[in-house]
Amino acid sequence: MDVRKIWEEGKEQYKKRRAKKRRRKAKSEPDIFDYYQILGITRDYTIQEIKAQYRKLMLKYHPDRNKTKSAEAKCKKINEAYEVLSDPDKKARYDEYGVIS
Repeated sequence: MDVRKIWEEGKEQYKKRRAKKRRRKAKSEPDIFDYYQILGITRDYTIQEIKAQYRKLMLKYHPDRNKTKSAEAKCKKINEAYEVLSDPDKKARYDEYGVIS
């Protein structure tokens, strides 16, 4: 067999595996930018209820307690959502405009 042909076939298989892995990851963990959805709450929750839900999620997903690969990423999203929704000014801006930069 020609070495170049083997090389090309190997490259194609590698590309297919990478594409399949990316598709699988995209299906399993979609990017959620809705802070309410990340915390599993609705817009009418009080600051105290938001804090309680945040603590509940952190106990579940904190990397020290949850050893899964995705725990750290989930924890970061939860922290980001909590940072915005626990501050009345940021929450009002988020509710009005949808994003905080």
